[in-house]
Amino acid sequence: MNATKKSKETRRIKPYLEGRIGPRKRLVGMAESLSKTAQKNGASQRFLFTREESARALGMSLSHFQRHVQPLIPCVYVGQLRQYRPEDLKSWAERARSGGGR
Repeated sequence: MNATKKSKETRRIKPYLEGRIGPRKRLVGMAESLSKTAQKNGASQRFLFTREESARALGMSLSHFQRHVQPLIPCVYVGQLRQYRPEDLKSWAERARSGGGR
């Protein structure tokens, strides 16, 4: 049963990862897909993501996130750790989709 859930999830996310969907739609779609998967699995919703998790959620490399996205969104400092709210990531993706990103 667990393998079946994984295969369905992989089929749903695979087009985003393979680039068969355009980059702007991929950003928004990936974030929505991850959110829906977490809700279906009954996982408690995360309030903050690390830089690595944020980059992964947006479907980009960490270095690209740090250069092009990180300067444009607010962060929450937890000690020396920078964390980002999923809402801010989604709003950035919407702005980038409409041409208002960097």
